[in-house]
Amino acid sequence: MNQVNSSGNLENQWQFSESLHSIDSLSNEKVNKNNLLHKIGSIALAGAAVLGLLAYSTNDLEHRDVALVAEVVVSDVNTAVNEIIGAHPGSNNININNFISRFRLNNGLFKNSDLGWYASVWPSSMALEALYTTALLDNKQTYYADFNNSFKAINQNYWNNVVADHSGYDQGIAAFHSSNNPPLIDDNLWMGLINMGAYHKTKNPQDIQRAKSIFNLATSQWDHKKGGVYWMVQLESADNHIRAVVSNASLVSLGVELYLDSHQIYYLNKSEQIYNWLNKVLLDPVNGLYNDHITKFGYVDPIKYTYVQGIMIGAMLSLNKVNPTQYSLNKPIELAEKAMNYFTWHKSYGDPAFDAIWSQNLLRLASQYNDPSFTKKAKQSVAMAIQASPKSPRGLLYAAGDLELQDLSHLPFAKYSRLFR
Repeated sequence: MNQVNSSGNLENQWQFSESLHSIDSLSNEKVNKNNLLHKIGSIALAGAAVLGLLAYSTNDLEHRDVALVAEVVVSDVNTAVNEIIGAHPGSNNININNFISRFRLNNGLFKNSDLGWYASVWPSSMALEALYTTALLDNKQTYYADFNNSFKAINQNYWNNVVADHSGYDQGIAAFHSSNNPPLIDDNLWMGLINMGAYHKTKNPQDIQRAKSIFNLATSQWDHKKGGVYWMVQLESADNHIRAVVSNASLVSLGVELYLDSHQIYYLNKSEQIYNWLNKVLLDPVNGLYNDHITKFGYVDPIKYTYVQGIMIGAMLSLNKVNPTQYSLNKPIELAEKAMNYFTWHKSYGDPAFDAIWSQNLLRLASQYNDPSFTKKAKQSVAMAIQASPKSPRGLLYAAGDLELQDLSHLPFAKYSRLFR
């Protein structure tokens, strides 16, 4: 578990002190009085939390856990001050520097909001993706160090060796784990794919071992009667029993990657079994797109999310690596064409996190297909997603999606094949 960087905390405290001096300059600005008082109250509350923490820490919390709490509290104090002086832009104006200053802490972990606690696995994985994509841009390769440090911090603090008789990522920091919050399969799969991407770059054996553990955790949640992998690990406390595209399609991609590395046919067989179930149960025969999920009662939710079509394209691209004849590129190209038409007419864009996943896979397909007219339409799809993105400030998930979309729009064609998914 990470220790808080003491020099980083001193810097935070210095920034906090300097920011307080800047509050005096507000007297000549038109600031809503109630809003200002509310934000000042946030500072007072955060400061009180720090004092309470210091009084409490020596008795009931381990030192390393205290460090985690103290780091996020000090960050919240700084954020409250920055909100008062108007230093934080809306999510559509996000760039890599203010993204890091708003959401990434000195210990490498991410907050779920400007004023908030540590993020869960899903937005944290999106933040990792955003940092990685930024590092692919020309003259921004140095941000790979930020990706790598955050990836290590998440692995150190979120990994749990006892998850439903397997290993995997907790929803939150393992030190504060709640047994009433079962792990989510799709969140683990996002991290599984990131682990595989990191392994391809560094050959660190821990990365592929964790990818294998996540594959085993996910396949343990296969419904042996009706097929499909559950979205939530089916512990006794589980209150959700759907089987979704998001908890199956990414598993196809992960399984294929493990097969290509190990040549163990088990991984490919499982991937093909899951892919066939998806086409049998969740493919809409009317418009050729994929429905979101099926409930335990057999109801198929017909909503068409952008990221659902994206991860299905990703699954098809993965299988194409293994057998280009059986899994032709024609299938994902057809899906992409239908999806882009559907999204335009049904105004489906507007969720930055979902649209970022769609865009990643679409651009990977464009790289593989290498057809200028298709690439042009793919770029237009990314531009439409950016245009539809909400203008109001949001939390880590939306900010990471926004940053990812903007970086994807500037990514050279030659880099499309290097995207993780």
